[in-house]
Amino acid sequence: MSEIENEEIEVVEAFGNADGTVSSATSSENGDDSGEVVEDPEKEDELAHLLKSPSSNALEAVCERTRSVQSSDAEESDNEDDATEKTFSQDDYEDVLGTGDLWKKTINPPVSDMRPTDGQWVTISVICPTCAADNVQNFEFPLGYGYVLDAWELIVKLMSPGEVVAVKSAARFAYGDVGRGTAVRKGEQQEYEIKLVKIGEKIDFESSNAAEFLNILKNRAVEFFRIGFLEKAVQINRRALATIEKDLDSDPSYNDIKVKLLSNQALCFFQLLEPYEGMVTVLSGLQLQPDNKKLLFKKAQFHSMRKDFKDAVAVLKKLISAGSDDIPFLQKELKTAEAGLKDQLEKEKQVYKRMLGVLGKPATPRKRLPVQQKRFVWTPARKYLLLTFVFGAISVFVYAIRVALGYDH
Repeated sequence: MSEIENEEIEVVEAFGNADGTVSSATSSENGDDSGEVVEDPEKEDELAHLLKSPSSNALEAVCERTRSVQSSDAEESDNEDDATEKTFSQDDYEDVLGTGDLWKKTINPPVSDMRPTDGQWVTISVICPTCAADNVQNFEFPLGYGYVLDAWELIVKLMSPGEVVAVKSAARFAYGDVGRGTAVRKGEQQEYEIKLVKIGEKIDFESSNAAEFLNILKNRAVEFFRIGFLEKAVQINRRALATIEKDLDSDPSYNDIKVKLLSNQALCFFQLLEPYEGMVTVLSGLQLQPDNKKLLFKKAQFHSMRKDFKDAVAVLKKLISAGSDDIPFLQKELKTAEAGLKDQLEKEKQVYKRMLGVLGKPATPRKRLPVQQKRFVWTPARKYLLLTFVFGAISVFVYAIRVALGYDH
C-alpha cells in the first residue's frame, strides 16, 4: 500500500486501523467491550459526539466560568436566598453561562454531592429527541479532553452522580455550522437529557498505560476528521500533545505516538488551508524523525501552498532520491511544483522589466529641442563699456598724432 499517494488511504493508516475501524474508549450500548466502531445504522452513537467547536481560547473561558459556578455551589446549597439569584428562563431552565447559549433544568436530583473534575473518567447516558444518533447508554469518556460535544462536557462538570438534567444548547456547543448530515441542520439548536451514571478514577499516567490513552485520543480525533469537524480534531490532538509535554515530561519513549499525532495534525491544517500552522507542526515532527516520508511530503505541500515552489521542488527531489513505492506520484507532484516555480520566475521577470522600463517596444531616443538664439540687448552697462572703449581709442589716436607732429617732446 502506498504511503503517500492516496490521501484518503493515508487518513485510515495515520488516523485509525488498517481495516478502517477505530478503537473506542468506551463500551457500546449492548455492553460489548471489543472497542471497535460497528458500522451499523442502529449503532451510530460513536459518531454522535461530534461538533463544530469554538476555539480553544473560547472553550477555556467557558470552563473557567464553569469552575467558578462549581466553587460557589456549596455556599448556595446552604443559603436558599443565594439560590434565588440564579437566572432561569420561564420554564425553569438555568442559563448556565449567562449568554443564553446553554440551559439546563434538573429532572432527577443527584444521589451524591460529588462532582467530576478534568482528568477523571465519567460515564453518562444521553437521550436526544432532535437527533436519535446521539442516544447513548453508559458511555465512558475522559473529562477535559474535548472528547464529546462541548455542551455535554460543560454540563457534566456541573452534575453529580445519579442526577438527570434536561439541556438546551445553541449550535456553537453542539454541531456548529457544520451540522450532522440530514439529522442536524447547520446552526440548529439541540436538546438533550443527560444522566451522570458515575464518576470514575482520575487518570494516573504513572500506573496506567499512557500510550493506550494517547491512542484513544488520537482515534477520537480520527472520527472528527472523517466527519469533517477539523477544528475539533485539531483540539483533541493538541490536548494529546500537551499531555505528552506536561504529564509525561516529553518522555522520548512516546516519540512515535507524538509523530503520528503531529502528522495527523498537519493533515488537518492542510485541509483547513492553514500553511503556517501546518509548517510549524511538520517541523516539530521532523525534529524527532528527520526522514519521515509523510512529514516530508506534507512539508512540500505546505511549501507549495505558500508559493515557496523552490523549496517544494527541493523536498520532492529528496523524497524521490530516497526511493519509495510512491515515485510516480511524487514525480507528478514534482512536475506541478516545477510548473509553479517556472510561472513564478516568469512573473518576477516581468516585474523586473516593468521596474527597468524595458517592457514592450524599445524606448525611442528623445528629440533634441532647437536651441533658441538669444537676442542681443543693449543694457546700460554694455553702453557704458562701449563708450569707455570709444573714448579710450580716440584718446590713444590723438596722442599718437600729437607725437607724430612733434607737439609732445
